[in-house]
Amino acid sequence: MINHSIAKASATFNKKTNLLFLFGAFFTFCAKGQDLSTQLSFANEVQLLKKHYSPIILSRDKQKVIVLAELQGRVMSSTDQGDKYNGYGRFNYEYLSKPHHDRNAAMGGADRLWFGPDASKYSLFFEPGVQTIPENINVPIAVSMTPFDVISKANDSVTLTKALAMKNYQGFNFKFKVDRTIQLLDKTQLPMPLPADINWVGYSTTTSVENISTQAWTKETGLFSIWDLGAFYPSKKTTVIIPLRQSIETKNSEPLKKATRYFSDIKESHTKIIDHMVYYKADANYMNKIGIPVEHTKPIFGSYDEERKLLTVVTFSMTSDTDADYVNGIWRFEGDAYNGEIINVFNDGAPDEQSKPFGPFYELETSSIALALTPKQKYQHRHTTMHFQADETSLNILTRQLFGVPLEQIKSVF
Repeated sequence: MINHSIAKASATFNKKTNLLFLFGAFFTFCAKGQDLSTQLSFANEVQLLKKHYSPIILSRDKQKVIVLAELQGRVMSSTDQGDKYNGYGRFNYEYLSKPHHDRNAAMGGADRLWFGPDASKYSLFFEPGVQTIPENINVPIAVSMTPFDVISKANDSVTLTKALAMKNYQGFNFKFKVDRTIQLLDKTQLPMPLPADINWVGYSTTTSVENISTQAWTKETGLFSIWDLGAFYPSKKTTVIIPLRQSIETKNSEPLKKATRYFSDIKESHTKIIDHMVYYKADANYMNKIGIPVEHTKPIFGSYDEERKLLTVVTFSMTSDTDADYVNGIWRFEGDAYNGEIINVFNDGAPDEQSKPFGPFYELETSSIALALTPKQKYQHRHTTMHFQADETSLNILTRQLFGVPLEQIKSVF
């Protein structure tokens, strides 16, 4: 995906402007030090949201998930131990304690629906004809201000729908219908058996997009993807684990050239490639985003927070079509718009020496293929999040089963 020439081209960007693009106008996160020390209990998070929203609570015993129809079926948080305990998703308490009014506000949430690309000449985040500067960026109304309609609800699932419209930077109009189902998982839906002492919660979001226009969507007029992003609390000892289909060969002792650079340099202090695994330090102290080449991607990745003994696992649907296109989210408005990725990891941090982080938080993200749909054609993307908390002996069983590495190796990388 990324090679030396692309890395050099990216480095020629005005770094300060690029960061302002993404995290000044785009991700205005005014949580004022909202970290684990200030996190509310799950019940109090629900009460905070009830001031101006109608949270939908999915539940099974002590496992619960908060969903907001007002925010496009966004999963806000989850718990595996009931109302009195802290949840696993991170969202912006300050902003969401008030009525939603800013299309560009970063509200967070454990699984939010967006559409890509945010960059490239087919960007959905700029009106046609405007200069691509921070003051002109706008998150699409479709994934910011438009509430979805609930069409069915059970104790452990909810399905929402909405007919939407978007326009890309080239002026092409998309008309489409979204169906989105959030489902609490039961043990039979897990990718492995669990040791008896593990607390866990898991949920899937399945998003279907149907072209309801009379015009086919083509690469020439621009395509978009389904984009799921989960925001979580970081710690000094949180490590993201990304298994690879095949080892990435080093060149001149520089293996990090193979992890895609977005808007800041890839530091070995935060990114290491060892054998068939990418490790990434999600400490929210270094503003950075990486991606993994599609040809190396497996439909699973996750993170381990040593401080909380918390293993987070994300799985996702992935086409077997090796010729499929993916929209390119690297912040360049020239070049290949379809040389994109499925997996991205974002680490919050200060954009420059004088600024403070916007979170702290980190994100685990997945994307569908670029949607080249004919009228009435549909495509769906499934993004599943699972959290496991237990003693490290039990968690070691899971990391060996899911990622093929012992927990001690994950802990020792950084």
